[in-house]
Amino acid sequence: MTITEQDKQFMREAIRLSAESVRRGGGPFGAVIARGGELIPVPQTG
Repeated sequence: MTITEQDKQFMREAIRLSAESVRRGGGPFGAVIARGGELIPVPQTG
């Protein structure tokens, strides 16, 4: 399995969301959903 630059970009976004959650007093959790090479918007909780 090859990790692409796009995969890395998606992972960076998940990490950014995780850091944002911690800043808001939540847990260190972040996730993104991608389909066809694009991020699918999902509501944030917390």
